[in-house]
Amino acid sequence: MKLFLIVLVAFFSFQSFSKTAYVHLMKAFENTKQGRKVKTRLEKTANKAKAEFKSKELRLQKEEESLKKEMALLTEQARAQKISQLQQKIVNFQKEAKNKDTELQNLQNKLMNPILERLKKVIAEVAKKQSYAMVKNVGTEVLWVSPELDLTTQVYKAYNKRYK
Repeated sequence: MKLFLIVLVAFFSFQSFSKTAYVHLMKAFENTKQGRKVKTRLEKTANKAKAEFKSKELRLQKEEESLKKEMALLTEQARAQKISQLQQKIVNFQKEAKNKDTELQNLQNKLMNPILERLKKVIAEVAKKQSYAMVKNVGTEVLWVSPELDLTTQVYKAYNKRYK
């Protein structure tokens, strides 16, 4: 019986020291004033790039269709040259698209990382203030979180208050 009481007391003592909370980091990011601005800027930049590449892709498709129509009229050498030119344009298009994607990713990191770092500091402050031993990011492995353990709203409100 004594052993049971000792285990019970130890369990409840451990429970009080290991208080855990959760934050949905991206939701907190998107609810900060700075995060909304960054998200809007990134969306505009990405949409502009998409439109530009869609236009280039359509031109390449038209050029390919035109070449298919001309094929019967061209000599073997002219046909090979036109095909080679088109293939080179396609390769250049793919390289340009990959470079633009890398550029957009770098811009995203440059704009988001400072905000995410400040958010982590705010999370630590909120957690310390409320005596949490651990705060986890809600990710794919977490299926449900009790609303009492979700600090997301408190975090982005504290962030917006501090970083105007």
